Amino acid sequence: DVPWQEVAIAAQSIAGLVVAANPDLATTEFLKKNRKGRVFVDWMRNHPGASVVSPFSIRPRPTAPVSTPITWDELAITDPDQWTVANLAERVASLPAWPKPSVLPAAEMEAAARSVGVDLDTRVDRFGRES
Repeated sequence: DVPWQEVAIAAQSIAGLVVAANPDLATTEFLKKNRKGRVFVDWMRNHPGASVVSPFSIRPRPTAPVSTPITWDELAITDPDQWTVANLAERVASLPAWPKPSVLPAAEMEAAARSVGVDLDTRVDRFGRES
């Protein structure tokens, strides 16, 4: 078992490394108005009490869409409501084999993030504001 604090720092480190390598494409800015067209890399869902929608969760909307993993190739051609309880079995059968999970060394990720200037010490609330 890994303490949640270690997982949280690892997630923040990965997000910071992604942003450091791709500052024009990625951001850790929580507020949409401050993202300026960049993709939000959300590292703040690794704390007790944080909420997240898991893969294959039914959304409370009229056609009962299901949150479904997609590949990068599918990103531009997939509609947010495309996968529903009515066609999910078909979707699951077509999914590629996902890689096996692996253990990433949290201390190494933290060191790498700090080496490129990622601030892992400033505490923020669930909206990304300094707390």
